[in-house]
Amino acid sequence: MPRIRLRDIGLVISRALTCTAVTALLAGMHAGLVLLATRVPAFTTPVAAGPDAVRAHLPAAVYQALGPAHAPTWTRQQQPLRAH
Repeated sequence: MPRIRLRDIGLVISRALTCTAVTALLAGMHAGLVLLATRVPAFTTPVAAGPDAVRAHLPAAVYQALGPAHAPTWTRQQQPLRAH
């Protein structure tokens, strides 16, 4: 019986050390990414388009994003309803 308990204690210690190492690794990666993100200069682009230019290009952008892959989807005419 004591041998089994020693194995269990060894397993618990092994898992605790493994979890500690993984947690330390993840915390170090997180800290590194945060430092990298805060030290990188911000890339900004000036806004060259005013509201009128956006309104002019908006319909084409919406059609391109939401338009069908095939033209017959838009141009198909509805069949007239038949009277019974």
